[in-house]
Amino acid sequence: MGRRNRKPESSWDPENAARIRAGLAHGFHRLERELSAASSELGPLVDDLLDREIDTDPTLDADEQDELDQLSADALQTLDEYDEGAALAAVESIMAGAGAITWVEKDVVETQWPVRKSTATPAELLADSDSGIMLFEVPAGSYVFEPGGPIDDNDSPGAKLEIDGVFWWHARRDSDAEDDLDDLDDLDLEGLGLGADELEGVADLVGGDADLLDSDDPGDADNLVIHFLARAPRQRHLLHEAWRLPVVVDGASFVLDWDEPYEQDPDELALSAALIRFFGLLAEIRSREHVDVTDHVLPAARRTYVKAGWLELEPLQSVSVASLKKS
Repeated sequence: MGRRNRKPESSWDPENAARIRAGLAHGFHRLERELSAASSELGPLVDDLLDREIDTDPTLDADEQDELDQLSADALQTLDEYDEGAALAAVESIMAGAGAITWVEKDVVETQWPVRKSTATPAELLADSDSGIMLFEVPAGSYVFEPGGPIDDNDSPGAKLEIDGVFWWHARRDSDAEDDLDDLDDLDLEGLGLGADELEGVADLVGGDADLLDSDDPGDADNLVIHFLARAPRQRHLLHEAWRLPVVVDGASFVLDWDEPYEQDPDELALSAALIRFFGLLAEIRSREHVDVTDHVLPAARRTYVKAGWLELEPLQSVSVASLKKS
């Protein structure tokens, strides 16, 4: 009888950081698997269409041949989207599963700092690691998520999602990046099936022309990839099934310059406000002027989260907790 009156355990606190991280990594991993499966199914059809183009069918008139050419081009483009999307999701699964976590308490999120224009770049604010996850005790803004993607046929209108967290990763283009990724955890790029063509596709998706993880040109520009995370209890039916079980969902993603300060976009006021808020919190946490950051060591039982079908990640030993300094 006593169990009826027990409140369900909250999943939204720093003690559950390993579970939140595991779900995020699982979501990207499931997207990678499903995009790879879709590519495997479409590949033979594309090959057949291309063979028909090469071996011109004399029974086809000019209009029919044009239709065949367009169909081949569309199918090939879709196949590329599947392959590039799978490669990107695989990399992001690794990055999410290895990211350190910062928990930002309510008072820090809600405090309006004195307005001051920061010239800090993401490279300066996020110089300590290649990826990270910041979770907010209360939402730090909102953004309209627009459904869609290479395996999403949902045409429902966009849903307004509260920003409960941010997942970021440094899209580097240097010769050491692939080795660094291999060291992040037991996953490796070869095991995820990422070849040179797929990695080049990832580079295209995050705004570059060079091979994302294997470039000999040190002048290639780096990027910052940012994902807004949301708990989205009422909007999960709009999202891919990969996001039905994790605590947070990937609500939207953006690519910014790594070595340039973020500038407000007058055409994207909602996005700009959310990003400026994020960078402002980063600056405050880094400066320690108004914020204290303490290391919260997780109990041994909370350092991992194991679920059938989910990736097994390295234990999360601790969470950084940002709290408002006492006056």
